[in-house]
Amino acid sequence: MLNIHKKSKIIYCMDCGKQLSRNAYYYRHKRCNSCARKISSLKHGETLKKHYCVNCGKEVGYMSKRCVKCSNIYNAKIRITIHKPNCQCCACKAHRGEYDGEKNPMFGIKRNGELNPNFKNWKTSLGQLIKTLNEFKQWRNQVYKRDNYTCQECGDAKGGNLECHHKIPFAKLLDNFLQSYSQFSPLEDKETLIRLAITYKSFWDINNGQTLCKKCHYKLKKQTWSLIYD
Repeated sequence: MLNIHKKSKIIYCMDCGKQLSRNAYYYRHKRCNSCARKISSLKHGETLKKHYCVNCGKEVGYMSKRCVKCSNIYNAKIRITIHKPNCQCCACKAHRGEYDGEKNPMFGIKRNGELNPNFKNWKTSLGQLIKTLNEFKQWRNQVYKRDNYTCQECGDAKGGNLECHHKIPFAKLLDNFLQSYSQFSPLEDKETLIRLAITYKSFWDINNGQTLCKKCHYKLKKQTWSLIYD
């Protein structure tokens, strides 16, 4: 029988400093029962140790070095040493209130649709509609069944953790599809393009699909994403 007490040594709680039992060393306990119960209700990364402002000594949050008052004074000093009184950078203009309300050049401007800098000729909404089709769900289920509902990289078979990966990225397929039917507008002829997408074989090619878990899918997407820009 293992004698725990002979191999143990005196250790103390890392939060309150209370001496722990002799079995705590063997079981690798770091806190007493009281501190362990308290820390279970704290946020991620937070400890029972108190934190204080480095300037005034006032108690602050576990991720802060200074209180709000000292932080504002510190930031003002940094701004003076780096920027001139009449500095024309965006940060100084915003600090002086030159971008408040109607002074802001973007005041009242809506950046939806074509006005958005990330606008891609309505391809995003069209791709989302294609993925809601029954044909897409059938294609995904056929890929799952072929791969026996198992990740083809790590062998994970947990329910709800599997995703269907496009070997040729779906965005690349969508670009080729729109080029093939360039006479139609993704905005005005959306219904027509949806009907054509049902008969577009590249979307529903089972050999282009692969069953992966979420972790493996995220890694593989980084490698295949460059195909979009080839």
